[in-house]
Amino acid sequence: MLAQITPALFSTLVWTVCLAASPQVFAALWAAAAGLAAARSTRCALWWRFGGRPATELERDTLLQALLPLVCLRGREQPSVWIATRLNGSVLAPDRRVLVVRTQFLAAVASGRLCDDQACSLVAHALGQQRVHSSVWVAVGEVYCWPGALVALLADGFIRRAGGWGYCPLLGASAG
Repeated sequence: MLAQITPALFSTLVWTVCLAASPQVFAALWAAAAGLAAARSTRCALWWRFGGRPATELERDTLLQALLPLVCLRGREQPSVWIATRLNGSVLAPDRRVLVVRTQFLAAVASGRLCDDQACSLVAHALGQQRVHSSVWVAVGEVYCWPGALVALLADGFIRRAGGWGYCPLLGASAG
């Protein structure tokens, strides 16, 4: 629970300082955020939210083959597949016609480390949560906590770079 409250509190501090410093910039930022929340399943929004890119034809066929092995049974209602670099889980369905997967998930499916039944169950779970992830309120919450997510992203990059240094006293843990 603390892991969810901390970014919200930090973001509240950042938004309060932005509002006090420049109300016009604050209003412009929130107008842009409202536009992104409204267009949450567009190419730009998927790139912004998940670091997503459209899957190549080979990547898409690899994943769809695991989900539905018979090509003749695939129809018009197939989701578009996106490959994400910033995704908390393995699979996410932000829209009923969009499926976002991590690169590691796709690699596991392609190499056979993840069997078809496991891949299907993860995709079914993501589709079951689609109504939550397609919610405007979830998008607004992500936009609101963006300053906290940015700090977490920068800290993650710092930890990865510190990995070659062994022990990192600033972080209080072994970085490697």
